[in-house]
Order: sequence, then structure tokens, then C-alpha cells
Amino acid sequence: LVNLVLGVEAWCVAVAVTGQLPSFMVVLAAITIGNIAGLLPTTPSGVGTRDLFVIPILQAGGMPYDAALAVSLTITAIIVLYNLSGGIFFILTPIRKQEPSHE
Repeated sequence: LVNLVLGVEAWCVAVAVTGQLPSFMVVLAAITIGNIAGLLPTTPSGVGTRDLFVIPILQAGGMPYDAALAVSLTITAIIVLYNLSGGIFFILTPIRKQEPSHE
């Protein structure tokens, strides 16, 4: 479900960048494969690793390099912002101490 939502986001970004209607399946495949590659612990939050896979897949689907780069970097920025917002939530949430159970 997460990849589907990110795929729709990426497709909307691709429409905005290119001014055309790219193949949704190509964009979805690029984002899904890129997210799987981004799970490799090579860089924080998969930055760069994800783009290494997304850009060539979008190009293979007929998108020009500069548009594929813009789409990939925009989606990476969105993912990083999601992660940062979650991090801020956890930093600002007070830690609750658990009482030991008396069993």
C-alpha cells in the first residue's frame, strides 16, 4: 500500500515535471524497485541508492534524463520529509516508564 501511494505521488510529480502522462506502471515499478534498493543500509534513508535505480527505470520507460532526475530527487525529498516528521514526533514524545509487574 505504501508503494502504491508513493507511486501515485511520483506519477503526479512526473506529470508536473514532464507535462505529459507517463505510464503509471513504469513509475510504480521504478518507485517500488527504488524503495527496495533504498532498504540496503548504504546511505541514510536510502538517499542516492534509491535514485540509482529509479532514474534508469524511468528513462527506460521513455522519460528524459533531466525529468527522471527531477522526479527521483523530488520523491526522495518527500520520503526524507516523511522520515523527519516521524523523527520529530518521537523526539518530542515523552518517555513513559513502565511499572514492574507484580506477578
